[in-house]
Amino acid sequence: MDTAEYFDMDQDAYDLGQDLKFHAIEIIESGCDASGLALDYALAFLDEVNWREIAEHMIDERVTA
Repeated sequence: MDTAEYFDMDQDAYDLGQDLKFHAIEIIESGCDASGLALDYALAFLDEVNWREIAEHMIDERVTA
């Protein structure tokens, strides 16, 4: 997957991280019922992810490529 096709790689790490988080939430919500214990656990897990750190690595990788 070419991330540049899906995300604006020119934005700062915080905003890119938020885009990544919202994208992950959309994928999870589209793949299951709108409520339930499994969804609650998945969303709680996503809240613990350091999205900014992931975005920083993605930006650094793009700059060095």
